[in-house]
This record gives sequence, structure tokens and C-alpha cells, in this order.
Amino acid sequence: MKKKLIIFLIVLFAYLSLNGNTTKKYEKYDSIATHYLLNALMFEEFTDFERAIINYETAYNQSNSSTFLINKAVDEYYLGNDENALKIFEDIDDMPKHLLKYRYYQYIMSSSVRNENISKEALNDLIKLYSEKDSKSKIKEGMFLLEKLLSNYKKYNKASYFELFLKNALLRDISQVHREFFSAVLFKFYSSVEVNNEKVINYVDSLLENYKESDYNQLVFVYDELIATKRLELAEKVHDVLNKVRYLDPEYYIFSYTMEKAKGNSKKTRKIISSAQDSYPGVYFELMSLQQFVNDKEFKNANIVYNNLVAEHPEDKNIYYRYIMSLIENDQIDKAIEIYETAINKFPEEISMRNNYAYLLVEHNKDIEKALELSNYAVEKEPENISFLDTLAWIYFIKGDYINAEIYIDKAFDQSGVLADPNSMELFDHYKKIKTKLIKYDDIQKIKINELTIALNECITSAMNLLK
Repeated sequence: MKKKLIIFLIVLFAYLSLNGNTTKKYEKYDSIATHYLLNALMFEEFTDFERAIINYETAYNQSNSSTFLINKAVDEYYLGNDENALKIFEDIDDMPKHLLKYRYYQYIMSSSVRNENISKEALNDLIKLYSEKDSKSKIKEGMFLLEKLLSNYKKYNKASYFELFLKNALLRDISQVHREFFSAVLFKFYSSVEVNNEKVINYVDSLLENYKESDYNQLVFVYDELIATKRLELAEKVHDVLNKVRYLDPEYYIFSYTMEKAKGNSKKTRKIISSAQDSYPGVYFELMSLQQFVNDKEFKNANIVYNNLVAEHPEDKNIYYRYIMSLIENDQIDKAIEIYETAINKFPEEISMRNNYAYLLVEHNKDIEKALELSNYAVEKEPENISFLDTLAWIYFIKGDYINAEIYIDKAFDQSGVLADPNSMELFDHYKKIKTKLIKYDDIQKIKINELTIALNECITSAMNLLK
């Protein structure tokens, strides 16, 4: 299945902005573990939880810090693997029970799988963490509302019901972190689902007018969305505030880069990256430089940066991912294939990489047999992975083998959650084309894609980092 092409600059400032100062936040981990932690946060920003989990596992193996296991468990939960997530929590022996984050997610997960004993214990411990009566009620109320939202949003047949729930939630006496979350979901709803510019403007103006330090993460979320939806005039207003708050911090450069990139101002983006590298040398701004060279069609310089990064960080598979994505974005398919070949040989355990490479080959009609080999291997390793099944079905379709194409697309649609998957429209398009070739129109009529559910799911998942 075709993956979203990730724009590195947008992702970068999401993880650097988490709780402000990056150095203070990660100083207790070694540099390699920190690197994989930040990569995981990047993937989470685009709801690519599978890759985030891989990076958290690597960070844990490097540092032996249970914090990474908690984050891995949370992402398993977001993927719908509730039992797996709860088991990870239960297997953590050295995590203090008084940690809010630990007990909070343990409560959410145990509630979702209806493990009432663990749920009750976690909730009671969680409430004890708050000495003031109003704090106890606020966190409890916010948790119950969140659980209700996650349980009910798929049932809404009108977008207005979703909006009403969020507005009512914000009228309740809930904790600050839950207020930020519900507010962000509502903003995303106005921006991308209802597409109501008047409400978007009013929301931003109110946030800026009443801005306080605790609103920082929410403001970053809003900035992300405004850039993504090309509301640049409004984004400029938010950008001015963010840059004052984070003047000459890493985020300062990333916010500025993001804005100039959105405007298509290549000269300014180059200057910003250069200044950032002088102030904060390291792999992250080097990767920004790599992407900028590709965007500017300076492929020789891009390759020099890539080779240097690989030499310095030989085990970092994300360098390959970033370079490949940038090359594909700029229609450098042959070079992307070359890097994919290097990457899959170096990281044979990376199943998602093989799947994505297979899809690239078939989409660009490069080597169908190679694509089939890669895809078959991926499905053999993860036979219930919706994305992998879709890729294999599509390869068989392109080959004209409609019988096998149907076998694997049917398996994809047998998986739970497929109709709420962010890529379900593409899945359904493949399904229709395969069934049409086999003249099975009745099968097409049996599948109903709920576009509203997909859109609402995107609103919720995009704001989840505010809770983390």
C-alpha cells in the first residue's frame, strides 16, 4: 500500500517541541537511544505507529529504560492491539507505580479490554496522585470523556454529533492536558473535516489572544495544521508567537524553515538550515540539509550528505527512509530503488521496508517479479497485516492474476478495523478494481466505506501526542 510521503521538516519540530527544551528532556539517555526516541516521535506525528514501535524497541535495547516500553505499549494500544499493550505494562517490573503516565495508560488499556480488576486498581492509584479534591475529579472526568470518545466516534453518522461532543467536553471541569487534547481535536475537525475557515480563524485568534506558556504544545499543533492546509497567512501569526517563545532554540529554526518551505522560498530555507547546523550540529539538521538538496535538485550534494550520515550512523535505518522519501517526492525513482536495494540488504529484518519497496516497484512498473518476491516475503512474515496484503493483491492485479489478487484483497478486508484505516479509500479502490475484473459486482455492494469515521479517526489520532 502506498505510504504517505513524510515531509521531514514538519515532523521534526513536532518532537523537538515536546515539553520545550530537548536537552533537559533526554539528557538521561545515551545519544543512540535518544536518536531512536526522537525518530519514534517523528513517526507518531504521522500516526505511523508500526515504525514508532520499532524505534522504541531499539531505544529500549540500547538503554534498558522502561520508559521506552511504556511508549511502545501506548502505540500498540493506538494500533488496536489492546491485549499486547496491557501485557507490556504488566511485564514492566522496575517502573514505579506512582508514575502518572504509567497508571493513566494502564487504566485506559485495561478498560478497553474490560479487565476490571486492573482498571479499578489503576484508577484508584491514579486518583491518589492528586492531593486536591478538584484535581482528582478533573483527571477522572477527562479520562472518562476520552474513553467515551474513543468508544463512540465510529457510531456517529453526522459530523455535527462529533463537534457537539467535543464542545460539551470542553464545558466540563477537566484537567489541562485533556482540555488541550479535546481543543486540538476540535480544531482539526474545523480545519480538515468541516473545513470552516471562519471557525478556524476564530479558534486561532482566541488561542493567540489568551496565550499562556501551558498552551505551547497546542499552539504547535495548530501551526502544524495551518501549514499542512496551506493557511499561510494565519500560520504567520502563529509563527510570530512561536518564534518569540523559542527564540534561537532548535524549534526556532524549524518553525522558520517550515514557513519558508511552505512559501517555496528555497534561498531562505538554505540559510535557516545552515544557521541551525552551526548552532546545533548533529544528525537531525543534517537530514534537513539532505532533503533540501534533493528538493533543490542538487543530487550530488545530497548524496555526499547521505554517505556521510550513513558512515556516522551505520545502524540508523531512518536515514535510508528519509532519503528514499525525499527522492520519491522529487521523482527520482531509479535512485530511490538503488537506496532501497542497499537498505533491504543491510536491514533484512525490516519487513515494512520490503513492502514499501515492492509497492514502489509495481507503481512505477519497474520490476514486477522483484516486487512479487518482496511482497510475498512480507505477507509470509505478517500474514494479517492489511497494508502487506493489499500490496500483494495489487501486484497480482497488475500481473493480470485476478484470482490471486482476489484472495489477498479478501484477506485484507477480513481484518478488523480495515474500514476505519486511514488508507481504506485506497484499499477499497483496489478492491473494486479487482472485483470488477472478476465481474463480482455484488461483492462491491457489500462493502461500505465510512469516510466520516476515517476523517474523525484522523482528528483524534493526530492530537494523541498532546496526551503523551
